[in-house]
Amino acid sequence: MVYKFLDADIYISNGKVHTLVSNSNQAKTKRGIHQGSSLQDVLNQYGDSYTKQNYNDLVLYEYSLKTDNGTPCIIRFAMKGNQVNYISIRKA
Repeated sequence: MVYKFLDADIYISNGKVHTLVSNSNQAKTKRGIHQGSSLQDVLNQYGDSYTKQNYNDLVLYEYSLKTDNGTPCIIRFAMKGNQVNYISIRKA
């Protein structure tokens, strides 16, 4: 099931949120990254410990993190050119 909001889509499976995907530049990470941020902004805030892969016309940068309550998660910055096209966060 997908719930669509102004700034993000929320994906739910088995009654639990499993993924958040930004759909506007108003949705920001705790470190201030949003759609339209540059790759250098992402690297400055999240560092160089990422995995990188090409997907169609995007380059995906993924970081393994933990939520405030310690749950492992993955944050993805999908880059188109030198700008964040969307951000997704999902449980690892």
